[in-house]
Amino acid sequence: MSERHHFLIDPQRITRDTFFLNGSEGHHLRNVVRLGEMDEIYLLDRKGKAYRSIIENVESTEITGRVVEVIQDYNSPSVKLHLAIGLLKGSKIDEVAKRTTELGVTSITPLLMQHSVKKSLNRERIMRVIESAQKQSGRGRAPDINDTVDFDEWCSAVPHQYSAYADQSPEAVPLNRWLESTSETEDLWLLIGPEGGFHEDEISSMKEYEIPAVSLGQARLRSETAAIAASAVILEFHHARRSDV
Repeated sequence: MSERHHFLIDPQRITRDTFFLNGSEGHHLRNVVRLGEMDEIYLLDRKGKAYRSIIENVESTEITGRVVEVIQDYNSPSVKLHLAIGLLKGSKIDEVAKRTTELGVTSITPLLMQHSVKKSLNRERIMRVIESAQKQSGRGRAPDINDTVDFDEWCSAVPHQYSAYADQSPEAVPLNRWLESTSETEDLWLLIGPEGGFHEDEISSMKEYEIPAVSLGQARLRSETAAIAASAVILEFHHARRSDV
Protein backbone atom coordinates (compact mmCIF):
# COMPACT_ATOMS: atom_id res chain seq x y z
CA MET A 1 0.00 0.00 0.00
CA SER A 2 1.39 3.40 -0.96
CA GLU A 3 1.85 6.04 1.72
CA ARG A 4 -1.20 8.14 2.45
CA HIS A 5 -0.72 11.90 2.63
CA HIS A 6 -2.97 13.68 5.13
CA PHE A 7 -3.80 17.37 5.31
CA LEU A 8 -6.17 19.37 7.51
CA ILE A 9 -9.00 21.31 5.93
CA ASP A 10 -11.92 23.47 7.02
CA PRO A 11 -15.08 21.76 5.69
CA GLN A 12 -16.19 25.14 4.35
CA ARG A 13 -13.30 24.85 1.87
CA ILE A 14 -15.09 21.92 0.22
CA THR A 15 -17.91 22.71 -2.21
CA ARG A 16 -19.82 19.70 -3.49
CA ASP A 17 -17.02 17.52 -4.89
CA THR A 18 -14.32 20.22 -5.14
CA PHE A 19 -11.77 21.15 -2.47
CA PHE A 20 -9.73 24.34 -2.10
CA LEU A 21 -6.55 24.10 -0.02
CA ASN A 22 -4.39 27.09 0.85
CA GLY A 23 -2.40 28.61 3.70
CA SER A 24 0.09 26.48 5.61
CA GLU A 25 -1.47 23.21 4.46
CA GLY A 26 -1.26 24.24 0.84
CA HIS A 27 2.35 25.31 1.35
CA HIS A 28 3.18 21.96 2.96
CA LEU A 29 1.59 20.01 0.10
CA ARG A 30 3.27 22.05 -2.62
CA ASN A 31 6.71 22.83 -1.19
CA VAL A 32 7.44 20.16 1.43
CA VAL A 33 5.71 16.96 0.34
CA ARG A 34 5.91 18.17 -3.29
CA LEU A 35 2.73 16.58 -4.57
CA GLY A 36 1.24 17.49 -7.92
CA GLU A 37 -1.64 16.97 -10.30
CA MET A 38 -3.34 13.54 -10.16
CA ASP A 39 -1.77 12.67 -6.78
CA GLU A 40 -4.14 11.26 -4.17
CA ILE A 41 -4.51 12.90 -0.75
CA TYR A 42 -6.73 12.56 2.31
CA LEU A 43 -8.23 15.73 3.76
CA LEU A 44 -9.14 15.63 7.48
CA ASP A 45 -11.81 17.88 9.00
CA ARG A 46 -10.59 17.24 12.61
CA LYS A 47 -14.03 15.85 13.62
CA GLY A 48 -13.73 12.34 12.24
CA LYS A 49 -14.42 12.74 8.54
CA ALA A 50 -11.86 12.23 5.76
CA TYR A 51 -12.15 13.22 2.10
CA ARG A 52 -10.18 11.05 -0.31
CA SER A 53 -9.30 13.44 -3.10
CA ILE A 54 -7.36 13.86 -6.33
CA ILE A 55 -5.27 16.98 -6.93
CA GLU A 56 -6.19 18.70 -10.19
CA ASN A 57 -4.48 22.08 -10.08
CA VAL A 58 -1.50 23.40 -8.11
CA GLU A 59 -1.08 27.17 -7.99
CA SER A 60 1.18 29.35 -5.87
CA THR A 61 -1.69 30.46 -3.64
CA GLU A 62 -4.15 27.56 -3.78
CA ILE A 63 -4.47 23.87 -4.59
CA THR A 64 -7.75 22.57 -5.96
CA GLY A 65 -9.02 19.11 -6.76
CA ARG A 66 -11.83 16.60 -6.76
CA VAL A 67 -13.27 14.72 -3.79
CA VAL A 68 -13.83 11.09 -4.81
CA GLU A 69 -14.89 9.56 -1.47
CA VAL A 70 -16.11 10.75 1.92
CA ILE A 71 -15.11 8.45 4.80
CA GLN A 72 -16.91 8.73 8.13
CA ASP A 73 -15.11 7.97 11.43
CA TYR A 74 -11.79 7.74 9.62
CA ASN A 75 -9.26 5.72 11.65
CA SER A 76 -11.45 6.17 14.74
CA PRO A 77 -11.03 3.80 17.73
CA SER A 78 -13.93 1.64 18.88
CA VAL A 79 -14.03 3.29 22.31
CA LYS A 80 -13.91 6.95 23.31
CA LEU A 81 -11.10 7.40 25.82
CA HIS A 82 -11.19 10.58 27.88
CA LEU A 83 -7.79 11.15 29.44
CA ALA A 84 -7.36 13.41 32.46
CA ILE A 85 -3.87 14.23 33.67
CA GLY A 86 -2.38 16.42 36.34
CA LEU A 87 -0.70 19.41 34.69
CA LEU A 88 2.86 18.61 33.64
CA LYS A 89 5.75 20.78 32.52
CA GLY A 90 5.68 21.96 28.89
CA SER A 91 7.67 19.30 27.07
CA LYS A 92 6.03 16.50 29.05
CA ILE A 93 2.44 17.54 28.36
CA ASP A 94 3.42 18.09 24.72
CA GLU A 95 4.65 14.49 24.54
CA VAL A 96 1.42 13.20 26.08
CA ALA A 97 -0.67 15.22 23.61
CA LYS A 98 1.40 14.08 20.63
CA ARG A 99 1.43 10.36 21.42
CA THR A 100 -2.16 10.07 22.61
CA THR A 101 -3.33 11.90 19.49
CA GLU A 102 -1.52 9.27 17.43
CA LEU A 103 -3.18 6.53 19.51
CA GLY A 104 -6.65 8.03 19.13
CA VAL A 105 -7.82 9.44 22.48
CA THR A 106 -11.04 11.44 22.31
CA SER A 107 -10.27 14.18 24.83
CA ILE A 108 -7.55 15.42 27.17
CA THR A 109 -8.41 17.30 30.36
CA PRO A 110 -5.56 18.99 32.29
CA LEU A 111 -6.16 18.94 36.04
CA LEU A 112 -5.00 21.24 38.80
CA MET A 113 -3.86 18.91 41.58
CA GLN A 114 -2.03 19.38 44.84
CA HIS A 115 1.29 18.10 43.46
CA SER A 116 1.00 19.83 40.08
CA VAL A 117 4.18 21.76 39.32
CA LYS A 118 2.65 23.74 36.47
CA LYS A 119 -0.55 25.75 36.90
CA SER A 120 -1.56 26.66 33.34
CA LEU A 121 -1.56 25.24 29.82
CA ASN A 122 -0.24 26.86 26.62
CA ARG A 123 -3.22 25.96 24.42
CA GLU A 124 -1.79 27.50 21.25
CA ARG A 125 1.37 25.41 21.47
CA ILE A 126 -0.41 22.19 22.34
CA MET A 127 -2.86 22.61 19.47
CA ARG A 128 0.08 22.86 17.06
CA VAL A 129 1.48 19.65 18.53
CA ILE A 130 -1.88 17.91 18.10
CA GLU A 131 -2.36 19.07 14.51
CA SER A 132 1.05 17.74 13.54
CA ALA A 133 0.40 14.41 15.25
CA GLN A 134 -3.02 14.09 13.65
CA LYS A 135 -1.62 14.51 10.16
CA GLN A 136 1.31 12.18 10.83
CA SER A 137 -0.91 9.40 12.18
CA GLY A 138 -3.88 9.93 9.87
CA ARG A 139 -6.40 10.18 12.68
CA GLY A 140 -9.67 11.59 11.42
CA ARG A 141 -10.52 13.13 14.78
CA ALA A 142 -8.26 15.31 16.89
CA PRO A 143 -8.71 15.05 20.66
CA ASP A 144 -10.60 17.85 22.35
CA ILE A 145 -8.39 19.81 24.73
CA ASN A 146 -10.69 20.74 27.59
CA ASP A 147 -10.19 23.70 29.86
CA THR A 148 -8.03 23.12 32.91
CA VAL A 149 -10.23 22.14 35.86
CA ASP A 150 -9.74 21.38 39.53
CA PHE A 151 -9.33 17.76 40.55
CA ASP A 152 -12.53 17.80 42.63
CA GLU A 153 -14.52 19.20 39.73
CA TRP A 154 -13.38 16.35 37.48
CA CYS A 155 -14.18 13.71 40.10
CA SER A 156 -17.71 14.99 40.61
CA ALA A 157 -18.44 15.25 36.88
CA VAL A 158 -17.33 11.90 35.43
CA PRO A 159 -19.43 8.69 35.50
CA HIS A 160 -17.71 6.82 38.29
CA GLN A 161 -18.60 3.32 37.06
CA TYR A 162 -16.59 3.96 33.88
CA SER A 163 -13.70 5.88 35.44
CA ALA A 164 -10.40 4.84 36.99
CA TYR A 165 -7.07 6.26 38.12
CA ALA A 166 -3.64 4.73 37.61
CA ASP A 167 -1.86 3.88 40.86
CA GLN A 168 0.52 1.36 42.44
CA SER A 169 -1.46 0.84 45.62
CA PRO A 170 -2.00 -2.76 46.80
CA GLU A 171 -5.74 -2.52 46.10
CA ALA A 172 -5.22 -1.45 42.47
CA VAL A 173 -6.66 -4.00 40.04
CA PRO A 174 -4.84 -4.90 36.81
CA LEU A 175 -5.84 -2.61 33.97
CA ASN A 176 -7.06 -5.50 31.82
CA ARG A 177 -9.39 -6.72 34.59
CA TRP A 178 -10.95 -3.28 34.86
CA LEU A 179 -11.35 -3.17 31.09
CA GLU A 180 -13.17 -6.51 31.15
CA SER A 181 -15.62 -5.11 33.69
CA THR A 182 -16.34 -2.00 31.56
CA SER A 183 -16.20 -3.60 28.12
CA GLU A 184 -19.80 -2.73 27.18
CA THR A 185 -19.45 1.05 27.41
CA GLU A 186 -18.54 3.37 24.54
CA ASP A 187 -16.76 5.90 26.80
CA LEU A 188 -14.04 5.48 29.42
CA TRP A 189 -12.36 8.04 31.69
CA LEU A 190 -8.81 7.56 32.97
CA LEU A 191 -6.90 9.79 35.40
CA ILE A 192 -3.10 10.01 35.51
CA GLY A 193 -1.46 11.93 38.34
CA PRO A 194 1.13 14.75 38.02
CA GLU A 195 4.89 14.45 38.48
CA GLY A 196 4.59 14.37 42.26
CA GLY A 197 1.87 11.73 42.27
CA PHE A 198 -1.47 11.83 44.07
CA HIS A 199 -1.90 13.58 47.39
CA GLU A 200 -3.42 11.42 50.11
CA ASP A 201 -6.48 13.70 50.19
CA GLU A 202 -7.01 13.06 46.48
CA ILE A 203 -6.78 9.31 47.01
CA SER A 204 -9.38 9.61 49.77
CA SER A 205 -11.68 11.62 47.51
CA MET A 206 -11.52 9.01 44.75
CA LYS A 207 -12.31 6.27 47.23
CA GLU A 208 -15.34 8.24 48.41
CA TYR A 209 -16.49 8.59 44.80
CA GLU A 210 -15.80 4.85 44.31
CA ILE A 211 -13.42 5.52 41.42
CA PRO A 212 -11.17 2.44 41.33
CA ALA A 213 -7.39 2.33 41.14
CA VAL A 214 -5.89 0.37 38.23
CA SER A 215 -2.36 -0.96 37.98
CA LEU A 216 -0.08 -0.57 34.95
CA GLY A 217 2.46 -3.09 36.25
CA GLN A 218 5.15 -3.28 38.91
CA ALA A 219 7.41 -0.47 37.65
CA ARG A 220 6.86 3.11 38.81
CA LEU A 221 6.23 5.02 35.57
CA ARG A 222 6.62 8.70 34.87
CA SER A 223 3.30 10.46 34.37
CA GLU A 224 3.81 10.92 30.65
CA THR A 225 4.84 7.28 30.20
CA ALA A 226 1.82 6.07 32.19
CA ALA A 227 -0.57 8.19 30.12
CA ILE A 228 0.78 6.90 26.81
CA ALA A 229 1.09 3.26 27.89
CA ALA A 230 -2.37 3.09 29.46
CA SER A 231 -3.99 4.77 26.46
CA ALA A 232 -2.34 2.27 24.12
CA VAL A 233 -3.52 -0.73 26.18
CA ILE A 234 -7.09 0.55 26.52
CA LEU A 235 -7.54 1.39 22.86
CA GLU A 236 -5.94 -1.85 21.67
CA PHE A 237 -8.08 -3.87 24.09
CA HIS A 238 -11.28 -2.49 22.57
CA HIS A 239 -9.95 -2.75 19.03
CA ALA A 240 -9.21 -6.43 19.61
CA ARG A 241 -12.65 -7.05 21.12
CA ARG A 242 -14.37 -5.47 18.13
CA SER A 243 -12.22 -7.51 15.74
CA ASP A 244 -13.23 -10.71 17.52
CA VAL A 245 -16.94 -9.99 17.19
